[in-house]
Amino acid sequence: MSWLWQEAQEQMAVSAAAQAQAEQEVRDCAETAAQAERNYRVELHKRIVTLRGQGTAATACESLAKGEPEIAELRYLRDVADGVLVAAKAALYRRRDDRADTLQLARWSQAREVADGSIGGDSRLSFS
Repeated sequence: MSWLWQEAQEQMAVSAAAQAQAEQEVRDCAETAAQAERNYRVELHKRIVTLRGQGTAATACESLAKGEPEIAELRYLRDVADGVLVAAKAALYRRRDDRADTLQLARWSQAREVADGSIGGDSRLSFS
């Protein structure tokens, strides 16, 4: 299966759009992960300060705070956001590779058309 010139151009545009969408998804996921990290750290810090103010040993404050349901939930949300970011980056790498494969197939298709003489109808490809 080879593509005609126009089909190759269309497939390359589809691949470029998919890559751009994947790049935006990574940006969105990075922002979500950063917000989740910030929320977790701020609330953890607040709880540690509160525990310390209540006379809890400084060495125990962080461990106790991390075990509290609200803080544990924020940590969970942070970890999930990090996992989603990792998956989005993997999808971006796949889209980049798909785009490279599309370009390679388009070049092969175009070379095949030239080699078998079936290329025609496109004034950009005529030689004078």
